[in-house]
Amino acid sequence: MAAIIIAVWIVGYIGSETPGGPDSPKRLLINIHKSVAIAVLALVVVRLVWRALHAPPPLSSGSALVRFIAGAGHWLLYLLMIAMPLTGWAWASSGGRPVEFLGLFELPRLLAPNEAAKSFLGETHRTLAWVTAVVIVGHVLAAIKHWLIDKDDVLQSMLSRRR
Repeated sequence: MAAIIIAVWIVGYIGSETPGGPDSPKRLLINIHKSVAIAVLALVVVRLVWRALHAPPPLSSGSALVRFIAGAGHWLLYLLMIAMPLTGWAWASSGGRPVEFLGLFELPRLLAPNEAAKSFLGETHRTLAWVTAVVIVGHVLAAIKHWLIDKDDVLQSMLSRRR
């Protein structure tokens, strides 16, 4: 999931910074971004169902504060994995733009075209993108800390866990 989220973030950023025009790859990049984001939304729903049916592994040893921060970080990641695609979908809808999945079908519009909603949702989506980047970097740094400083198996369990 982390690799997919990082990829969709990068494609979305590049797409948003690419000038439009008749020969521009902007539309292709944005369509790829939307399709992968919708896949992330579907995958996170499956992941949450799985988590509801299967107890997660216990958090690493550490103080109550560290365990709280780790748990809160995980739930924040879930929240962002849902909020990002939904705000993007609503943003596209409020701008009158379709959200297609891999060119196979178009998702229903969440909102009618509305300039005020489009502006708000665009800013919200961009802000959440940067918050997501910060949370992912924090998550990666925490995993590296476990590996290099704590010398425990948290990073290894994240990379090799069989579910």
